[in-house]
Amino acid sequence: MSAPEPGPPRGARRVARALVILIPLLLVTQLLWVFFDVARLRFVDSDELLSSFTEHVAIRDGSPLPQFGVSPSPSDDSGPVIWVLGASSIFFPQGETFVEQLGALLRLRNPQLQMLNLGISGIESRALVEQFQENLGRGAGLPELLIIYAGHNDYNVLYHASLTRKFDLFEPLFYLLAPFTRPGLKHGMTVYLRSRVPPVVEWLQRQGLVDLSELSLAQVNRAIAARFEKNLKVIIEQCKGHGVPVMLVTPVGNLLARPYGSLATTSAPYWLGLSLPAGEARLSLLRAAQEAEFLTYDIRAKAGVREVMWEVVEPGVFTVDLDGWLVARGWRLDSRLFSDYFHFTKWGHGRVAECLQQELAGRQELEQRLGLAKSPTAESR
Repeated sequence: MSAPEPGPPRGARRVARALVILIPLLLVTQLLWVFFDVARLRFVDSDELLSSFTEHVAIRDGSPLPQFGVSPSPSDDSGPVIWVLGASSIFFPQGETFVEQLGALLRLRNPQLQMLNLGISGIESRALVEQFQENLGRGAGLPELLIIYAGHNDYNVLYHASLTRKFDLFEPLFYLLAPFTRPGLKHGMTVYLRSRVPPVVEWLQRQGLVDLSELSLAQVNRAIAARFEKNLKVIIEQCKGHGVPVMLVTPVGNLLARPYGSLATTSAPYWLGLSLPAGEARLSLLRAAQEAEFLTYDIRAKAGVREVMWEVVEPGVFTVDLDGWLVARGWRLDSRLFSDYFHFTKWGHGRVAECLQQELAGRQELEQRLGLAKSPTAESR
């Protein structure tokens, strides 16, 4: 009689039994949590969202910011320096943004001119203030011009830190999986999951399980714009005290990127806009869809930030209408401009650099400060 074949080790059998029990338990827990989130989403109202947002901002603004790291310094060259403040829109792709491309264009007229890209991925307006003050305090001298391209993260960071907890169906997964993931992997998983939340919520709306038609973020958007304005004015006042002019560049987003929110105020104008031929009606509908979006992982800057930039009317401060400049040249809906919801491609950065170069060329005082003005000898030739 032959001996029985050895089975799997006892430890392996225990692990297999544990997995058989654990995996279904996790799935059931997740389904129950999702059901709870859907039920909660049905009763979320605008006042509740504003309260959640206000509480989060109070905590955020009352806490110290993390260290940003060492910012680049100008070289020993004594030429004029331009500082550019912003977030990932001037950070990626590194070395190829409109900051570097504008610097190359301007150095054709003044080889000693320097551009300092102070962009830090993910920061919003309060962090911009900290970044600006940190560089002032380093004793590296003052810039001849400060350029600010910002606004996206005042929506992106604050919406998703304070508001998505009300409707993010995958939020529990972050807590369940966090102990088992490295920081980089966890961030990638966060982006992956949250990019799949909006279609789920849209499907729930189409099935009549969730109704977002009455949900308005107007109050929250006004609060975001007011906070942006407060922080922007801190920077402007400090620049005024040092005699540094400020160029505000209105932030733009990819109108062709798919927005998610209420079916009536977001999806409907988006698809109708795409069905129209090129023209103001198409642009208007796509802008309306962008303004109403609030489920997308990367929130694009909304009209409130642009309005703040236009309302800051002071000597030494001027606003560049990047959106209007792109529209006038037929590039506003050019798919080559953006790599996602609002980050420019290298080609897109080139168009922004071209716009800013033209803005500077029409301002004699700035040209003189930056050493770009033509000499009398050159003009007489």
